[in-house]
Amino acid sequence: LLARNETGRVLWSHPVPIEPRGGMSSGVVEVPVGRLGIGVSQLSFVREAAPDTASTFIFVGFGDDLPVARFEDMLLFLRHFATASRLQALRDAAEEDRPVAWAAFLRETDSVPSTPMHEDLLNYFTRLMRANNRFREEGAPGWMSDRGKVFIVLGEPDQVLEPMSNDFQRTRQQVWDYREKGLQLTFYDQTGTGRWRLTQSSAVRFDSEYRRQLR
Repeated sequence: LLARNETGRVLWSHPVPIEPRGGMSSGVVEVPVGRLGIGVSQLSFVREAAPDTASTFIFVGFGDDLPVARFEDMLLFLRHFATASRLQALRDAAEEDRPVAWAAFLRETDSVPSTPMHEDLLNYFTRLMRANNRFREEGAPGWMSDRGKVFIVLGEPDQVLEPMSNDFQRTRQQVWDYREKGLQLTFYDQTGTGRWRLTQSSAVRFDSEYRRQLR
């Protein structure tokens, strides 16, 4: 069994023993998606000492809600998860070295390496998908909005306050309270059209916390 990327380079290979069972033969092989990397790969089943070959394509992504077709798309989605230097290391990796670089990235950012699952990354993408659905704004996906970014990094606030405004004020406000962090962040919608932005002072406080959260 051979796995190739879109340019035909072999990413991984493994022999598959075929056992006869009745009138048919079958075998099972586990494909290490971490070796393939994000995107489209071609699997080719080559029979030893025979010309016949069967091929199929597989797609490795982050789920139906986050279609990632290119390596660059993956790096875009990870912008709120990892430091710029880690992402740059992935970006600078040669095409043939990307699966190895991705495996190293997973290893270095996993806070619980004793488990088979990367809980940090799973939680991150769960929040990202929720943010995309909840905080979508005109002309921008939800995960790239100010509220989406805060939600991805800090999670659900303990309380959301909406101070009352008088009839002459168009600007609305939301205050997100994170009690354990001792952090209150204020968003404002100046036009009343649902485009929420962090106030300048809240943006400074969030940026400090944001940098501490990056892996």
